[in-house]
Amino acid sequence: MSKVALKLQVAAENMPAFTKILTEHDIDNEIVGHTEEEELIIHVEYAEPQEGAIEDLLEFSEIFEEDFDQEEEED
Repeated sequence: MSKVALKLQVAAENMPAFTKILTEHDIDNEIVGHTEEEELIIHVEYAEPQEGAIEDLLEFSEIFEEDFDQEEEED
């Protein structure tokens, strides 16, 4: 079965509800970092039957999008 991967950023106050959904739906996850605002970045992998749970997770988080706009080096 194919899995989809996402990185989600979660504020500390939302972690209990977020974690409950992860464990109830047996979603593979790993903390991979944090933002400048100290929100956790969680890597999740899920299969099609878990898509509904991912929608629930998004109520307590947002998709992490890395900032690709890096400062240009001066010559």
